[in-house]
Amino acid sequence: MKLFQITAIVWLLSTLNIMAQTKQAIDAAWHKNDTLNYQLNQYVIEQIENGRPDTLERVEKQIQMVVLDSAKFGYLIEWDFKTEAVEGPIKEPFVKQNIKLQFKTDLLGKVQEVINWETVRKQIYDEIEKIIDEQLLDSEVLYWGKQPLESAYYFSSYEGVSSLFVKDFQLMHPHYGTEYILNETIDFDNEIKVTYADGKLPAKGKMLCSFNNEGLIEIKSDTKTNENALQNYYINILTKVNGKLPKKKRKEIAKSEMFISEISNYQYKPQSNILVNGSFKRTQLLDGVYITEVVEIGLE
Repeated sequence: MKLFQITAIVWLLSTLNIMAQTKQAIDAAWHKNDTLNYQLNQYVIEQIENGRPDTLERVEKQIQMVVLDSAKFGYLIEWDFKTEAVEGPIKEPFVKQNIKLQFKTDLLGKVQEVINWETVRKQIYDEIEKIIDEQLLDSEVLYWGKQPLESAYYFSSYEGVSSLFVKDFQLMHPHYGTEYILNETIDFDNEIKVTYADGKLPAKGKMLCSFNNEGLIEIKSDTKTNENALQNYYINILTKVNGKLPKKKRKEIAKSEMFISEISNYQYKPQSNILVNGSFKRTQLLDGVYITEVVEIGLE
């Protein structure tokens, strides 16, 4: 009887060990005063079919991440943004080029809330005053990047200020608080944003979590829209703008290759789950024009 019990215990422990080895959780394991420096390179490239690529936007910046506090229920994080190079009409508000953002995460590393949003708001208003001083004599309409200056007052609320950093959170914290099955490709449904009219389309994706040759945890994802859905979406947009479309134009669109794809690759250190490298590439082919957005993240 004792031999049977010992055998059962050994089997149970062996089974639990195998299960643990087949799963990988990306949970934060930071400590107070941890400091991590990241380089972010962002590009937006436009290319007409068979034409030469044209860089529309380029931003190179550094984010210094400091763990201000590590408590029982989560972390207090500070990001110090430093922009190094800018090219083209940057869409994101320039106030982020030199700012210290503080935010809370839960114990696993999922972002919960921005803490110093009022400080950020004050800096925005200070920048507005500078723009007014610089542009008032040259133009009757003041602009914040590509937007009329009046729209900048949207950022007077917590929701507005927080919205400035949603994309940064998505890029820097995409996997924290999630558990993955190792070496198993997972199929999933998603929605991908369309550049025109800010709509979204259903998409199919695949994800794989594994250890790469360097011993890092690697999470790959590849998502793509349905071609017919994108064609119909584009026809509806053109119809709203121009009225009824000629049959010839509809047939041209129906025969054209159209897609939106998003590919990402992130690598983390085992045990500490510190982000080491990350890349994101979004490609949109619509009416013969490729728009490609590339983001590269590297731990220095």
